[in-house]
Amino acid sequence: MLNSNFITAIAASDVETRLRSLEHQMKAISESNQADIKALQSLVQDQQNKIDHLEHETEAQKRLNGQLLAAMRNVSGVSMSRRANAKKDQPPEVVSFTAVKANDQIHIGINQNIIFEQVISNIGNGYHADHGLFVAPTSGIYLFSTSLLHRATIGQPLHAEITHSGVPVVRIHGDDNIYDSGSQTVIIQVNQGEEVWVRNIDYNDENIAGSLFSSFAGVLIVPM
Repeated sequence: MLNSNFITAIAASDVETRLRSLEHQMKAISESNQADIKALQSLVQDQQNKIDHLEHETEAQKRLNGQLLAAMRNVSGVSMSRRANAKKDQPPEVVSFTAVKANDQIHIGINQNIIFEQVISNIGNGYHADHGLFVAPTSGIYLFSTSLLHRATIGQPLHAEITHSGVPVVRIHGDDNIYDSGSQTVIIQVNQGEEVWVRNIDYNDENIAGSLFSSFAGVLIVPM
């Protein structure tokens, strides 16, 4: 009977020991799991913080890109506008004209303009057919040429001249009593806005033939 009770006591003690051991093991495992869980939670939170930061940076970058794009469009628009205005305000690179007389011009007085009313070409829009004036759209070295057919007038030759801002440059002569043609070509410097034209001099009541026999032309050789 004593042995049986002793054995039972030993068995109970062994069970308690094992239970305590299991409790310690479970506690250790639980603590380890809690530590792992906390570590994972910390890692997850860290990753979430990084994600939030990246999302914030992405939104900020999107806003910056939008601002840069708007600024580039604005600069591009201003640049295009400036180029358009500069091109509009810039004097023409090519200037030339040719005009002829389609109709006779009669009873021309002294210092009266000879009008070449039929315009063949007018690049740069410098020639004004209503008055026979060329107004330089840009400064430079120009070549001008004119040819005049003088209708036969008894005892009265033709005297005319190419005039630059009212100052004679070169003169043209045509004999009297016959149809005679006189011509001249000059190269002169003309500033922007200055005028060049052909006019009658010396004799009143002059007559210049039309029918394309008389002409006035000019071309910009060297811009300045």
